[in-house]
Amino acid sequence: MNWNRMSRIAVGGLLILLSGCGGGSSTQPNPTPTPTPPGPWTFPASSKFAVTLYADSSTYAIGDSFDVKVVAYNLTNVFGATFQVNYPASQLNVGRVVYNSTPIVTPNLELPGRVEADSNRVSFGFTFLRGSHHAFNGSAVLARLRCLGTAAGTAKFTLARANLAIQDSTGSAIPNFSNLEVDSLSVTVHTH
Repeated sequence: MNWNRMSRIAVGGLLILLSGCGGGSSTQPNPTPTPTPPGPWTFPASSKFAVTLYADSSTYAIGDSFDVKVVAYNLTNVFGATFQVNYPASQLNVGRVVYNSTPIVTPNLELPGRVEADSNRVSFGFTFLRGSHHAFNGSAVLARLRCLGTAAGTAKFTLARANLAIQDSTGSAIPNFSNLEVDSLSVTVHTH
């Protein structure tokens, strides 16, 4: 048998095998996708141009720990940003700020979160190092505020628009900054 004929037989056999031997098709049913459980860096999709506060639930019990996520939506050319979140210290404690290392890649400088419970606020921010040629583009959870419910009631978290700065590598506000939506968050803390 010559090589040319053997290769045609082998290719033909492979095609028959791949086509299910010519006897109807056998397809596997598509499994129902399982929803992704909430995680530390998950957030709902949005097409808006915004920075918003988000929690995985709207209710927590006294003593529950939870995260308030600072989510950026559809931002471009972000070289640095500073945030101030106001919260009711009489109802909860904010322990610390945790940065997301995926969108805020190194080299960068993360400003340590400054929790001022007596002033009902936490301030934090980040910047990429000059010359690193990094910038954040897109949507992501930038940071999480670790919280603990301490008293019952509705707790409102707000981003202080007057203290919000999102800049490009030249130190100018990112394009369209004046149209940026800034959304607050309310959670209910209840007794067990």
